[in-house]
Amino acid sequence: MLLNNKLIEDFNYIYFSPKIDNSIYPKRSLLNNLIFFFAKLGRDFIFDLWNFRFFFSVKNKLLFYSTSANDAAPLVGIFEKFQGDKIIINNPGRPEALGTSFPKFAPTLISFFLLPWYLLFYFKLSTDKKEKVSYSRNDLLMTFGYFYYFRYLLKRSRPTGLVIAHDHGIDTRILVYWCNVYNIPSFYVQHASVTENFPKLDMTFALLEGEDAKQKYLLAGSDSSKIHLIGMIKFDPYFGNINKSIKINTIGYAISLEDPKKLIEDLNLLKTKFPDFRIVLRPHPWFYTYMQREKLSFLLGSLELNDKFLISDPRKQSAFEFLSQIDFLISGDSSIHLEATLLNVLPVYYDNTGKSNDSYGYARNGLVFHTIDFQEVIKFIAQYKDERIFVRDKAKPYVATLNSLNDGRSALLAVEIIEKNLHPTA
Repeated sequence: MLLNNKLIEDFNYIYFSPKIDNSIYPKRSLLNNLIFFFAKLGRDFIFDLWNFRFFFSVKNKLLFYSTSANDAAPLVGIFEKFQGDKIIINNPGRPEALGTSFPKFAPTLISFFLLPWYLLFYFKLSTDKKEKVSYSRNDLLMTFGYFYYFRYLLKRSRPTGLVIAHDHGIDTRILVYWCNVYNIPSFYVQHASVTENFPKLDMTFALLEGEDAKQKYLLAGSDSSKIHLIGMIKFDPYFGNINKSIKINTIGYAISLEDPKKLIEDLNLLKTKFPDFRIVLRPHPWFYTYMQREKLSFLLGSLELNDKFLISDPRKQSAFEFLSQIDFLISGDSSIHLEATLLNVLPVYYDNTGKSNDSYGYARNGLVFHTIDFQEVIKFIAQYKDERIFVRDKAKPYVATLNSLNDGRSALLAVEIIEKNLHPTA
């Protein structure tokens, strides 16, 4: 089976879909992308000297495949409770405890040999599509290698099933494609809130958190018969951490890629108005990438850290661990608001970009207080600092199991569905 242009664009949904705004990513020229690719080729060769054992390790096992620390969290929750033969691949969340990495040199080398095909495809693209691809770095080129490598892997090893938690990464979309070809059941587990820009679900089963996600996927053309509502798996271990504090004592501020100078002004105002409160600042994981590290260094170098002003490092502490320390959350357009609400942490959506995207509908659905003015945030904190309102019930449209007998048991529900629908081993 050959890779065609329609499949290439479908696998690269995140870059070719007119619904997706890629401008938050760094833009790169074709030459720059090729330089990165050749660097990747050498790096993957060295890295894979230690990973040859993987080539034979998925046969007749349930394959868990993650792409980042964020989507590893729900997969680990299921993995730990699933009793059959299994393997978890690419587990950035807990690499020391679980999982292995598949040999990336193989698909990278395949992509190298198919480079002329990639260039032919690229130069035939319209100007608009070339613009969108400029945000992709190596993803488009790696599509060629992943396509043929995963075909070989699944045809040869035939896992009993595939569990993923990312629906628009090129590698996961290609894995699902080959699972459908070879009649291997695939299970998509939602790992964060869904927007109306997400693609149709092509997996055999979709284990979603709540009705909000279900409706958005149905609008995208998904089949309702494959959808099961199971709640939020990564919340399970923190069910006992639901906040019952009457007062606000600790404020958490989850920051994305905002202007650091404006952020420093806001933080100084926060400390001045509430000198007795603890403040925990949580930078977005992107701040720790090479492209954004300078912003982070400037930010941290301008702040005086002490026992009242702390940093939550997302590389070492999960979002729920961070939220378990606080009573009030300030954040921009992020799914962390829902996680805060589940823990009964009072959230405010502060949009200092002025865009008011409300991507997940949190403001529209009354889950969060929404403002573009930090003075309004200050007033909101002052209003509820001595009598904090409880907000957990507001999460019900997003988390189906909330306040039910299965509240905090989402991973077990997922395991039950997966076990019922796996193919027997040969």
